[in-house]
Amino acid sequence: MTILQAALHYASQGWRVFPLNGKTPFYGFAWKDLATTDSMTLAQWWSKWPNANVGLACGSGSGVWVVDIDPRHGGDVSMEERTLEHGLYEPIAVSRTGGADGGEHHFFAWNPDRPVGCPTKTMPGIDVKGEGGYVVLPPSIDPETGDPYEWR
Repeated sequence: MTILQAALHYASQGWRVFPLNGKTPFYGFAWKDLATTDSMTLAQWWSKWPNANVGLACGSGSGVWVVDIDPRHGGDVSMEERTLEHGLYEPIAVSRTGGADGGEHHFFAWNPDRPVGCPTKTMPGIDVKGEGGYVVLPPSIDPETGDPYEWR
């Protein structure tokens, strides 16, 4: 599956997506306002930037928020501590980042009664991406390692 095909699939599921230059939005690209589910717009963007990765605008518009676990900064240890203290939790999906440290994104359904902001640093190595945040989606390629993001 190409990255454009993946972007179109995510959009068909109601996720607001946009192109990324590696892990960051293209210079001057107002992703918070422009992220979309419109297939024609996505096709135009990937025609302009054929090697772009795909980003997800987290929050109410996409119906998801994400816990970003970065083992390089102790996120794996923080998650173990959190699990021991509060028990297991059930994400709706998990992806592995393309980074060398084996980071993960844990996706959760948006609850309008409990909105999640961004950025929210909860524990060392853990970031919460809610309203106003974004994450990189599979099958995007990590610009440092050349490895793909993958669904678990």
